[in-house]
Amino acid sequence: MFPGCIITISGRMTFTSNKSMEIEVFVDADTLVGESQEKYRAVSAFFTYVSLSKEAKPLPVPQILIESEEEKKRFEEGKARYLQTKAKRQAHMQSLTQQ
Repeated sequence: MFPGCIITISGRMTFTSNKSMEIEVFVDADTLVGESQEKYRAVSAFFTYVSLSKEAKPLPVPQILIESEEEKKRFEEGKARYLQTKAKRQAHMQSLTQQ
């Protein structure tokens, strides 16, 4: 991103499990200064949030409503990321208990 850009941040929910949700965030830049006035995606990322009570205990998350094939595809991709992260976390915890 360069000086003279207008930045737009947006996001969409892509996946929900019982106690967490994944949000895809986009940062788009509109170049307003200079010869090439263009819009481009500066960055995108996935964020996972866990719903917590006041006592810091996980709370249930309402399930995402899937209405299109594209949303179903994003949900399945999010589920794959969720399961991969969960497997890594379990493997890490196992390695800690074996030490």
